[in-house]
Amino acid sequence: MPRPVPTMVERTPPSRFALGLAVAVMCLVWGSTWYVVRAGLADVPPLGGAGARFLIAWLAMLFIAPRFARREGGLPPTKQLVVSMGVLNFALTYGLVYWGEVYLPSALAAVLWAIYPLMMALVGHVYVPGERLQARQLGGVAAGLAGVVCLFATDLAALHGTYSEGATGGATAAALGAAPPAALGVLGVGALFLLAPLASALGTAHVKRHGGGTSSALLNRDGMLLGAVLLLGASVLLERDPSRWNFTARGVACLAYLSLFGTVLAFTLYFWALRHARATQLALMSFVTPAIAVTIGVLVGDEPVTAWTGVGLGAILGGVSLSLGLGRRRLPAAPASAGGPGGPGGPGGPGGPGGPGGPGGPGGPGARRAGPSVPLRGGVPLRARRRPRLRAEDTGIRPSAAI
Repeated sequence: MPRPVPTMVERTPPSRFALGLAVAVMCLVWGSTWYVVRAGLADVPPLGGAGARFLIAWLAMLFIAPRFARREGGLPPTKQLVVSMGVLNFALTYGLVYWGEVYLPSALAAVLWAIYPLMMALVGHVYVPGERLQARQLGGVAAGLAGVVCLFATDLAALHGTYSEGATGGATAAALGAAPPAALGVLGVGALFLLAPLASALGTAHVKRHGGGTSSALLNRDGMLLGAVLLLGASVLLERDPSRWNFTARGVACLAYLSLFGTVLAFTLYFWALRHARATQLALMSFVTPAIAVTIGVLVGDEPVTAWTGVGLGAILGGVSLSLGLGRRRLPAAPASAGGPGGPGGPGGPGGPGGPGGPGGPGGPGARRAGPSVPLRGGVPLRARRRPRLRAEDTGIRPSAAI
């Protein structure tokens, strides 16, 4: 007999100011992590640095996750879900991102990552029941992919030429980073980097399809540990040079910031905000975070950014807006009662275990149920007129819109 799903504990909703402040802090923290990752790689190897970050964060989540699990409800995650989250959303995603930032400026990496909501939409279209894309959304995906092609044809091609000619010393060389392997070149590094958002989208879609009724807080905690073990194990095999570990003040500060602020604090705020914030509020993070990352990369890291960077980012974010249906008033044919506890997710992305919600969006573990009949005006339920909302999975948000 299946176990009953624990229900979420209802509390007094927070003020608008508190929600806005939480979203602003998440945007600032996650917008800054791109540059901090890049800065920290001067003192630690990529796989080892990512693994150490999540091992430290997991120790903190041991105390935080059970509290959120009691509030959001849900069952402990199955081994299958933990493996999916740990391998795809943590190990592969962050391993590729950290490795990519060895060779790519943090601003450009953040712009390329902005394609994640579009990859989530495509994967959901194929793999998640009930998430088929319409013509307008497919147009948004095409626009976003055109933005990526633009970046490869301009910024990445120029960066490839710079490495081929031999970058000069000084601030520019520091901003560009290490020359990529000759067999790959910058374009190859960029192509492999795009596998990171794809891996995260695949992991998230798997959780959305098979994780109904699962506590997203516990799922992310357990997946985080598995991801840390895999990353550290890969570091032992592939990054054997002990001289690559330099525990300088900068290296320790970067690791502490990414672990405690970029993961623990930001995840805690995200878990809290997802139970109260509108989906449109959270959707803004897809647009604000890359802009903050680019600004920090230019002002602090002296990284190269061109007009084509803005064109590519604009095309990607325009495609995200179209694919998520932002700016459209959704008037459902009948009011829907929200599902049970689903809640937020770690680097797992939008939607959630089983239906609207779960790792990456508020809502519940099951599909929405039609509510009772209500008076109509012009064929539209009055309740729907008063409270048009985007569904959680329409936001395309993942906690590591941020990395």
